Amino acid sequence: MVRIALEQELDVNQDSTPTTIITPETQRPMLLEAEVAAQDYLKGRKHVRYQPLYLAANRGDWKSAKRIIDDDPSASAARITSESLTTLMVAARASQWRFAQKLLEDLPSESLETVDLDGRTLLHYAALAGSLETAMALIRKNSALPQIPDNNGWVPLYLSFSNKQLLRYLILDTRDEHPCFPFTGPLSGLFVQFLIDSGYYALPLKQVREEKLKHVYAVELVNHICKQVFDSKTFEETMEFFNSPGPFLPLAAEVGIVEFIRTCLQYFPDLIFVDNLLQVAIEYRQAKIFNLIKEMPAIALQLNLGIQESGTTLHLVAKLAPSSQLLSVSGSALQMQRELQWFKEVEKITLPGRRGRFNAEGITAKDLFTKEHKELAAVGEKWMKDTANSGMIVTTLIATVLLAAAFTVPGGNNDAGIPIFLHETSFLIFVVSDALALFSSITSLLMFLSILTARYAEEDFLRALPKRLILGLGSLFFTIASMMVVFGATLSIVLSEKWQWAFIPIVFLASIPVAIFAMLQLPLFIQMINSTYGTNIFQS
Repeated sequence: MVRIALEQELDVNQDSTPTTIITPETQRPMLLEAEVAAQDYLKGRKHVRYQPLYLAANRGDWKSAKRIIDDDPSASAARITSESLTTLMVAARASQWRFAQKLLEDLPSESLETVDLDGRTLLHYAALAGSLETAMALIRKNSALPQIPDNNGWVPLYLSFSNKQLLRYLILDTRDEHPCFPFTGPLSGLFVQFLIDSGYYALPLKQVREEKLKHVYAVELVNHICKQVFDSKTFEETMEFFNSPGPFLPLAAEVGIVEFIRTCLQYFPDLIFVDNLLQVAIEYRQAKIFNLIKEMPAIALQLNLGIQESGTTLHLVAKLAPSSQLLSVSGSALQMQRELQWFKEVEKITLPGRRGRFNAEGITAKDLFTKEHKELAAVGEKWMKDTANSGMIVTTLIATVLLAAAFTVPGGNNDAGIPIFLHETSFLIFVVSDALALFSSITSLLMFLSILTARYAEEDFLRALPKRLILGLGSLFFTIASMMVVFGATLSIVLSEKWQWAFIPIVFLASIPVAIFAMLQLPLFIQMINSTYGTNIFQS
């Protein structure tokens, strides 16, 4: 399914059988040839002979190179450096692709299998530089090139991570008949780690506009890899696969690739004991990975909650999160709230008898949390107070104006003290909106005041302080909107006799401050609501 999807995406139609399968036995003569050519180059004066051609290839000067090759046809395939690089390789290393493709037209397909001292072909260089067009031209001319490994055992696919399209293309052409096939060969673990390090997450196969298909293909590819390993390897070989050249499953947990972890655990549940994925998810604050592991059997969870030298798992979550995860939440107060949410969640699944255990330094998890988050709590307190102070200044000013407006109604009063426009609809709107604005401004003022006088205990950051800030900002927004309604109603009364036409543009302009306030404060307001009252990040 993955191969079909890739072929459809790249719109290629290629023969599924390569012309040859390169093995170490067939490659050895090519490497010997490169070594002999290098020694010949070092002992002779070929550096003088080929310097003009080298310079022309390096700068992409096809006209100069063509004159040299016309005089000496053997120069087109000659090795012109001490590393046994051909003219084509020199051009490819310098990313001179137009030059390379012009020279490629006159070369026989067998010459493209030439390797340098590192065992690399021209396709290796095209893969390194990310040239899809050149790679396609090379493979059209010689379909065996994707199968040729260098001295490290790396086929060109391993070097193609700089270009997603090229990576997809080479996956189609690197056949699983070869012992270095990246999904099942000895370097398969390295290939998967490269995918993760490069941000492909087991390979995104569609653009953002096709997000759903990308997700399906990525999961299918991981499933394919796991199935190949499951069907072809012993348990010992499987463990080696997931830990060679290093354990890449914890790396996937570190960056939060939940689909990758879920598929691997479905095939190999024992990996949860080997790689301590729960601790990795907690340390790097990956909620989706944490939720996934919580769904595993209770025995697995209990074993992962064991006591280490550094203390319990609760001690691990008590440490300050990495800065990359902290910055995913705006505002230090909300960052402190998120840290408390993590601590509370891990505390729930920690056995009661272990919650008060000491680590090697004789500190409980709760005390360690206080110590690690002392600075964040102080910054969060300052952020909350600064926000509350700014809000208080605005809402106090608005409340003063609205209170004065209630006693100086538009149009004035008659001799009996009754408002002249008492029976007008616009006057009723004025009175109601003024009262609502005044009440909401006083509510906002009280909320901001309560923030300034709070005790700022750690637990307050979890619910109390965010709730007060939500109410304060919400009331302030309602106040500003109501104040604009008061302004519009007043204008309607004053201008109704002569300049009624001016009412609409003035009201429109008056609504602009409300819109600006909403645009500036709404993202923070929504984030606070979601973080405090919305769907919990630990809900599966």
